Amino acid sequence: MLHPLRLRILRSLGGQQLTPKMLHDRLPDVAQATLYRHLKRLEDAGIITVVSEEPRRGTVEKTYALAQASLSEAELATASAEVWQRWFQQFSAQLVADFDRYIGHEGAQPLQDGVGFRQALLYLSPAERAQLVSGLRAVLTPYLAHEPTPERQGITLSTVFIPELPQD
Repeated sequence: MLHPLRLRILRSLGGQQLTPKMLHDRLPDVAQATLYRHLKRLEDAGIITVVSEEPRRGTVEKTYALAQASLSEAELATASAEVWQRWFQQFSAQLVADFDRYIGHEGAQPLQDGVGFRQALLYLSPAERAQLVSGLRAVLTPYLAHEPTPERQGITLSTVFIPELPQD
């Protein structure tokens, strides 16, 4: 799963159900054979699942979605600091790779394309933090279901919550 292309596939799937052709349309820089190979690995690992199969021109076209299984609260609670560090490094590496791919593109126009990044320190109680997360989910959920169209350009929204350490 840690392969950069597999992370791109997972991000492209999001909460949607997509065929390999639809995924290839979203990842045009990836050879079809390579895409199929990585889809098979993700399926074998149980990270994605086949939600339907349709006969198409003598073959079967699969439709994939993210598997519903995720880490349980117990698994998250017992993960070591090293595991959390590895997860964050993988997330960060994917973020840097996505930005490098964008900024290296000949037509990149960061200001016109709405590129932005910043950090903000918020002082929140546990209840306020839960309210913030709930509010963000409520705002973002309708947009996660949007399909790509000529009018809709994909954007990556990344959020990171890191608590500030208590002052000594």
